[in-house]
Amino acid sequence: MVFGTFSTCEDSKVSLCSPIKAVLGLFMLSSKKTVSALFTIFGGVYAFGIAQSPLSYSIIDRDGSNVISVLELIDSFDVGTRESGNCLEYYWLKDGLTAYEYCDHPN
Repeated sequence: MVFGTFSTCEDSKVSLCSPIKAVLGLFMLSSKKTVSALFTIFGGVYAFGIAQSPLSYSIIDRDGSNVISVLELIDSFDVGTRESGNCLEYYWLKDGLTAYEYCDHPN
């Protein structure tokens, strides 16, 4: 075995070239479509994450920039709940500090 040299698919005795060409072909033929699909998937997961978070938008945006970063979104799922009386407290699991408190006050 010689290191530092590459053989072409025609020189290869192992038939790994066709699957490799197929995978590379998917990315090479439609690179604009692939990038668009990846952005669409990422955007959908991001929006779904914000919608499914137990915290409100203003609480998730911890630095007050009006933009929820990926790390802030991930942190929004790292919360626990505690009950005290008529209140439900959401707290950050990493430090135990209160993130949000919801109190149900009947009229």
